[in-house]
Amino acid sequence: MSMVKEVYYIGDEVHVYLGKGDEPFAGVVIEVSKEVAKDIWYKVRPLGKEMVYMQSHWYRESHVRRMK
Repeated sequence: MSMVKEVYYIGDEVHVYLGKGDEPFAGVVIEVSKEVAKDIWYKVRPLGKEMVYMQSHWYRESHVRRMK
């Protein structure tokens, strides 16, 4: 059985889990890595007024989950 990765697209709203015991934050995908690699990377812009101080950053696919 093969494991299928969920792929996100520009404009998708996601949660980013940093894995440091911090709560995940909501963001929107603004770019997807173009390189052919084992992992997919997403550039995420944080959403919400309290996230205004945060800049967009790249996150590995294992840290990004679609908002429900």
